[in-house]
Amino acid sequence: MQVINAYKDDSFNYKIHIYGNFNDVNHKLDDLIKNYSSVILFIDSYIEDRNEVNEIYNLCNLVGNKKNIKIYKKLIESGKHSKNFKTIELIIDWLIKRKIQRDALFIGIGGGVIGDLVGFLSSIYYRGVDLCHVPTNITAMTDSSIGGKTAINTKMHVNSCGSYKHPVMTLINTNFLATLPDRELRAGFAEILKIALLKKGKLQRILNNKNKNRNILSLLSDGNIIKDAIEYKLHFTASDIYEKKKRLFLNIGHTFGHSIESVQNLDTEEYYRHGEAVSLGLISASVVSDLVFGSNLEYKISNLLSSFGLPTRIPRDFFDKTKFLNKESLINQLVKIAFTDKKGVQGQLRLILMEDLFKPVIYQTSDGNLLRQGFSKLLENI
Repeated sequence: MQVINAYKDDSFNYKIHIYGNFNDVNHKLDDLIKNYSSVILFIDSYIEDRNEVNEIYNLCNLVGNKKNIKIYKKLIESGKHSKNFKTIELIIDWLIKRKIQRDALFIGIGGGVIGDLVGFLSSIYYRGVDLCHVPTNITAMTDSSIGGKTAINTKMHVNSCGSYKHPVMTLINTNFLATLPDRELRAGFAEILKIALLKKGKLQRILNNKNKNRNILSLLSDGNIIKDAIEYKLHFTASDIYEKKKRLFLNIGHTFGHSIESVQNLDTEEYYRHGEAVSLGLISASVVSDLVFGSNLEYKISNLLSSFGLPTRIPRDFFDKTKFLNKESLINQLVKIAFTDKKGVQGQLRLILMEDLFKPVIYQTSDGNLLRQGFSKLLENI
């Protein structure tokens, strides 16, 4: 087992436990849940039967029976279509009917959607209840469960409503990764590649590998890259909780990627996973970086992403499914969405670009043509 102290500040201090054997952490969870009158496990319906989930639920029931703590299980339908106000309102009604009070613990078990949803819920229900994260995929383990940001989607934009909510504990069981489909592994690994591009350090070893289609599961099995990625993210978030400067670097590729996600129909099966959209966003960000700084990054980053089986161009099939009349109208909409990005200030967009590898910069602009060129590169094969 590996343990990371998330923050030095007492206001946000908690531990992240990375393990492969539940016996290594069961006493930690036991000690935690004893402090509450009720514990609600919010579980992604896709993984409800997993042994790793049952271990946590069974322990909660065992402690609950001994200490007269009420234990509830609430399944949340898997997928981004659940990450909205409608779901939040339905859950709040469900909680109120069961007389769940402020001295409850919410445990979110699932990927980034569950972590964002339950994190946001815990920040607003009765003005805040305690939260425990149990992330079950790469993105959630290394990105969305770290740093305290929560969000839900609206009809207009991805992650446009959210809050900051730090957990009291995070439990990361690497065994969850073993049954993830290859596509999910690759999509999640995009977030690790993204953060590896931002600073020199231990994660450089994955950037230097030249082999095609590396076995991502074998890379992650011992938990070391997971731990390194978390520590990278904490490097950017610990001194900038509320995303005023340094933490903004973590958004590289996301302004472009969120625009791509937003033109998908979130009520149906998504064409691109979040990590895949981030991969495409990194290409657009590198194109704009090359234009602004002469960085010559697009070729390098495109080769890196493709070596791990991640998308670097948008195919005709995606264009057909978005139902835009032509490529120009799609690009116009992508640019329009990008300018609604929540990181904008004073009517300008704050893009995260790179002067070179490991040298991210905040670039403030109102030049829509730059964005158009970034998106156009993705669509050059259409």
